[in-house]
Amino acid sequence: MTCIYSLKDHNDMSVEGFDAVAEIMTNYYKELLGTHNTHRTHIDDRVITMDPYLTIVQQIQLYKPFSDQDIKRALLSIPNYKSPRPDGDNSGFFNAS
Repeated sequence: MTCIYSLKDHNDMSVEGFDAVAEIMTNYYKELLGTHNTHRTHIDDRVITMDPYLTIVQQIQLYKPFSDQDIKRALLSIPNYKSPRPDGDNSGFFNAS
């Protein structure tokens, strides 16, 4: 198991301890993402009561096992220009590997 016990805050000061690191990380993402969801739309109750969108055959397909090749095909189908991961590498980096 990997844990982060020490981290630098926004003032470049090192802090230690799981609680202190958790607070820094939580504050970072709150600043980055915000705390208020302004894009949420109202759920139309009529949609919930509609018939299922998937046929029984389609529902059964969701339970089928998948292979490593299926995973690789899905990952390689992501366009190269999509948003990068936190480490800065985007899907184009992995598609070229």
